[in-house]
Order: sequence, then structure tokens, then C-alpha cells
Amino acid sequence: MAEDFNIGRMKAEAMAKAFGVDIEKGRAGVYEDNAENRRLNRVGQSYGSKKKEDEPKGKQSSGKQEQGGLEGHAQNASDEALRRAVKDPKASPEVKAAAQVEIRNRNQSKLGKGGRYKEFVDGDTGEVVKIWVPNRTKEEIAAEKEKFRKQQEENEAEAKKYDDAVKNESKLDKEYGHVMDEYNGCLSELKDRIRERKQLEIDQDEEVGALYVDGKDKEAEKLAQEYGEKFNKIDEEIESLKKHREELKPKVEEYRKKLDEIWNY
Repeated sequence: MAEDFNIGRMKAEAMAKAFGVDIEKGRAGVYEDNAENRRLNRVGQSYGSKKKEDEPKGKQSSGKQEQGGLEGHAQNASDEALRRAVKDPKASPEVKAAAQVEIRNRNQSKLGKGGRYKEFVDGDTGEVVKIWVPNRTKEEIAAEKEKFRKQQEENEAEAKKYDDAVKNESKLDKEYGHVMDEYNGCLSELKDRIRERKQLEIDQDEEVGALYVDGKDKEAEKLAQEYGEKFNKIDEEIESLKKHREELKPKVEEYRKKLDEIWNY
């Protein structure tokens, strides 16, 4: 009997050591008022089992009591101790199983009752990771589907706006290009006519002035009259080009504004 008790005692100590729990403290008692126990809502609850004085010592290491002690040690262990027990290659399968059960129970208490674990592969480490997915009500599922549907509609509307903007931009770019070609052509022709008029003034001064110097007044007056007709013609062309330029300005600004508005939808 003494030998059976010692074996049971050794097993209990090994269990406690695996979870980092003091065997004397973890044998039986109540959970203390600390941050960990408050988080798990178990302050004041009993753990383990007290030894009955009238019970034979040889019966204290039964499989049922040993399992209860194992679960008690797991419940009294810290989160870090439980994680170490699961990863410890020297820990027994029973210890690892008890640690995994307690970790799962704590995760459920954190995330709420009802749900399932979902596995996925971590892209960085390649390890299989489990996450707790709470169960959802029909109303929650319906609300999520409706949210997804609305988001999809918004995405489709946004995509259509983008496609329309691209089409409108292409069309407006072409029209804007024609207007700018006409506007730039008008400016270029206007500059040419202004330069011609200046040159005409220089030619008139030289030719008419030379005739007056030579005393050919009549010829000078006749030539001045011819130059006057040329000035009238070129002035009309300049005024016409200026008028056309002013007509094109609002069109140029309108197309520029439309192009800016396309991407501000």
C-alpha cells in the first residue's frame, strides 16, 4: 500500500511540475482573488480534492482521482505553463491532453460560449493555427449577407463610374483636342497677321518717304493710298481672328472643366 501511495505521489508531483504548480498548493483548495482567476470567473471556487482521513492511503492514487488531480493542476496553471506543457516533448500524452482541454476552455470563456475552432495555415511560419469562431444566429448571418450584398453593389457602382469616366474622358479628349487645334491655329494666324502689318508699316514709311524726298508727291500720295487699302484688309482679318479667338476661349475652358469633373465623381 505504501508503495502504491508513493507511486501516486510521484505521479502527482510530475503532473504538478509539468504545469508549474506547487504540489502542496495544487492538491486542494480555492482559487485566490487575483487577476488571472478574476478573468476566468473562478475566484473562491474549489479545486482538487481533500484527502479523507478515514480513507486507506492505497486508494488515493486511483485512475479517477489521478485524472481529477491532473485536470485540477491544469486549471490552476498559468496560460504560459499550459503552453509550455503542450510543447514539452517530455510531457506525457495525458498532461498534454489536459493542457489542451484547459486552453480550449479558457479560449471559449474569453470568446463566448457556442462556436467551433477553425484551422488555417500561417503564411509566415507554415504552422497550422486554430481560431475560435463563435456561432452566429440566423439574424446575424442574414445581416452579414445583406452587408456583403450592399458592399458588392457599391463596388459594382464604383466600377461602372470608373468605366464611364474612362469612356467620357476618351470622348472629351478627342473633342478637346479639336477645339485646342482650332484655338492654337487661330492664335498662330493672328500673330502672323500682326507681324505682316508691322512689316507693312515699315515698307510704307520707306517707300512713301523716299518719294516725298525725291519730290514725287503725287506718286507718294498714290502709293500711300494703296498701302491704306492693304492696311484696311489686314486690319479686318486681325479683328476677325481676335473675335474667333474670344469665341473659342469659353469652349476651351468648358472642356477643361469637364475633364476635371470626370475624375471628381
